[in-house]
Amino acid sequence: MNASSSYFDDFVYVHIDSNVKDHFTALFLPWHRWFLNTFHTALKDKCAYSGVMPYWNWSLDVRNITNSPVFDSDPESGFGTFGTSADEKWEVKDGAFGTTIRAYPAPHVVSRKFNPHPFDNHVFPFGFKAPEMHATQPFAPEALENIVEGSVGNFTDFAYKIDGVTAQGPHNAAHLMMGGDMGNLLWSPNDPLFYLHHAHLDCIWEKWQELRPENAMAFGGGLTQDVDNYHLYPVGAPPAANFSSVLPTEGLTSPIRVADMMSTKTRNLCYKCVW
Repeated sequence: MNASSSYFDDFVYVHIDSNVKDHFTALFLPWHRWFLNTFHTALKDKCAYSGVMPYWNWSLDVRNITNSPVFDSDPESGFGTFGTSADEKWEVKDGAFGTTIRAYPAPHVVSRKFNPHPFDNHVFPFGFKAPEMHATQPFAPEALENIVEGSVGNFTDFAYKIDGVTAQGPHNAAHLMMGGDMGNLLWSPNDPLFYLHHAHLDCIWEKWQELRPENAMAFGGGLTQDVDNYHLYPVGAPPAANFSSVLPTEGLTSPIRVADMMSTKTRNLCYKCVW
């Protein structure tokens, strides 16, 4: 970690350094649950924050996504809007974080460039099956309902649907739609909206877990990222992950196992998503 960076930047570094272990593998959902909880704990312990962890339910904004309340220019409480100029590197100029310098990968201001067709590009080794898909299609309430009500007792299928067919699910749609920092697989946590987006994904997982007994402790997938063979291993290639698999915390906290992140109601987490 960079000694001159902020504690916020340390979280970005951890996301960069551990990325190959907790993306497109079985650890994706439990690792991000740990990451969110650790970030929320840091807000409380180091910043005297007394609030809950907010999330962005993008299914409420599908009719006009860029008009979502999360894109707020308020200088004290807003998350900022979008960049407006390529000459200014699509930097976010407004909101509470508009002038904040992020350390990684090099000092810069957070950028966003809205893309209504985020899959019309080549960010992964594999091609997108439906490059013409609109950004909001994976956010539709019926799409969310299908994810939550499907994959009964099958964690790998559920996790696959979060990323989507050829990774065109709600997880990547939000990242690529916003472009800039959020559109980068490694340093997306530079953008504070990363946490609101992933908090919602965590709530979707919790809702799926609670819907049926078979879902509660369902888990599976592999520990090896293999995006070159994504069609075979969308949730990781062998060796197989299990409850004893250790999450890559990179020194941010003590070692954590998958088992510690399987329920939001244990002493390790102790929270509930309110819909």
